[in-house]
Amino acid sequence: MIVYTDLYPMELEFAQDEQTLYIRSQFMDQERVVYMDGRQHPGASERSHEGHSIGWWEGETLVVDTRNFADHRSPYQNGIPSGPQKHVVERFRLTESGTGMNVEFTLEDPEYIAAPMTHSRDLVFTPDADMSPFNCDLASTRRFLTQ
Repeated sequence: MIVYTDLYPMELEFAQDEQTLYIRSQFMDQERVVYMDGRQHPGASERSHEGHSIGWWEGETLVVDTRNFADHRSPYQNGIPSGPQKHVVERFRLTESGTGMNVEFTLEDPEYIAAPMTHSRDLVFTPDADMSPFNCDLASTRRFLTQ
């Protein structure tokens, strides 16, 4: 399923097999793996930029719990960094019409934000969307990384 987010003009693609959900973003060709097999998060030494995600169903709601993020500065020039205690919980629900999803997420990162923050956004089902590769301009990237 491909959905379009109102947060930024990029598509997200959801795919799954028996025990794993894949969430691919057109932005930077990122892919998140959500383990749906009942496993727990690994130890804190196993960290990555996307974190480690586990998921389960609560009725009609998909809950995705992500921890073990690598320390990094924000991907946005004016954003805040991310610490080792960062924790995100997302809740995905189909809209009543069935033509989209609502995702609500709560972010906790006690090293960088004073209190948990919650936000929601709507995703619109767009089956004809193009999941083209995200082409990166190396010169622009180098400027961003050296600032």
